[in-house]
Amino acid sequence: MDPIKLSTLQLISVRWWNANAYYAISLSRVLHQKGVKVLVGGRVSSPPIQSAIKHQLTTFNINLESFRPWQWIKNLKILKRVIYQNQINLINAHRPEDHFYSGLLKRQFPIIPLIRSVSDVRPPKDNLINKVLHLKHTDHFIFSCEANRDRYLQVWPLPMEKTSVIYSGIDTQHFNSNNKSTNITKYNIPSDSIIFGIVARLSPVKDHISFLKAAARLSSNISKAFFIISGEEVEIKTEQLQQLSRQLGIYDKTLFLDKFNDVRDVIELLDVGVVCSSGSEAVSRITAEFLSMSKPVIVTRVNVLPEMITDGYDGFIVPPFSPEGLSMKMHELAVNSQLLFKMKENARKTAEIRFSYERFYQDTLSIYKNVITNMIKNSGPSIR
Repeated sequence: MDPIKLSTLQLISVRWWNANAYYAISLSRVLHQKGVKVLVGGRVSSPPIQSAIKHQLTTFNINLESFRPWQWIKNLKILKRVIYQNQINLINAHRPEDHFYSGLLKRQFPIIPLIRSVSDVRPPKDNLINKVLHLKHTDHFIFSCEANRDRYLQVWPLPMEKTSVIYSGIDTQHFNSNNKSTNITKYNIPSDSIIFGIVARLSPVKDHISFLKAAARLSSNISKAFFIISGEEVEIKTEQLQQLSRQLGIYDKTLFLDKFNDVRDVIELLDVGVVCSSGSEAVSRITAEFLSMSKPVIVTRVNVLPEMITDGYDGFIVPPFSPEGLSMKMHELAVNSQLLFKMKENARKTAEIRFSYERFYQDTLSIYKNVITNMIKNSGPSIR
């Protein structure tokens, strides 16, 4: 099918801005940029719909988070009207709520493919309604990582041919170190430093504590090592991490920065990115951004993270909660300038090949076209 003839309904019922919302909105944006018709549905006050409006995507207001009987009727009427008026020929549901309502529509619109994109870490609930929805009424599943697919397959025996893994994409032209210049003197960082950094919200799941402990171990051997922590206070206060850095004896070698409006400004300060999360990470935008800006990344073996890095090529993979393992890999890069330089080159190559918007678009479009083609073949001549 010609992309210009595609008319997609992207349902995004996410209450806050998270990886799930980022995946859905990024996909909607890149499809729109490539000429695919995209209609985004969700609560108009929600962060993802506000982001869609900001990026000039066509949206409509619908509250799919309610399962009250009267709301069912109202929502189904809205969805039917939207499908008819916009000649929708593919529905992509990004949340369980969206999936549920889309499944209800299949009785009236059996020839419109239903695709479920899964970009969060929670497995589906094991109940009869969900079983019918997953095994009977969903035409394809797109997972943001292999770890997500594995979790789903443990609950539902989905045919592998009905599943795909498509990693989230980023704008690799925007996230390019050639577009930014380093200004470490602004922060009084010694010019000969090798700088390791973690850029994430201050939350226990991001495990800043292991990062600081690893930093302390490295600092005792490598005097030029320097460390940056950047992120907004959520569940942890900056002062708590500062206090730990004092106890570890690295306060004068650690720079604490708030969340940047333009994350490239902090990424460009770094030599090496670190993502040492202990959970979450069904999508890791910051890992792709590090790579795109030619920063090798040391990641933990958690969900999507080890799938994004080729160990020893564009970064390293370490166990979670392992300051010792993290510090060893930091040490390898701190003492081997040739390895660091090569990994920086490789990081950019990885981003361009695996995590660009173009790759995100092409992979998704291929699934869309295949699903629609199979639907037409299996439905007989009456719908042609």
